[in-house]
Amino acid sequence: MTTEGTQSFYGKLGDLEGSLPSCFVRIHNRYFINLKYLDSLEKNCAIVGNTALPVSRSYKQSLSITYARYMLE
Repeated sequence: MTTEGTQSFYGKLGDLEGSLPSCFVRIHNRYFINLKYLDSLEKNCAIVGNTALPVSRSYKQSLSITYARYMLE
């Protein structure tokens, strides 16, 4: 989802991971988010605008650390 609408991608997200800017972080096997638009973190969700996106257990700690560093910049 972008400000212009939803974007579809037919490939492996893992292939994108190294080529995205550092403000993008993976939160789930199906999702990356731009930390610039992250409004808050809840128990198992990342709130982006009016949308609650699931955060998987395997990415939760990494997201918390990356978000804290992003907020300090």
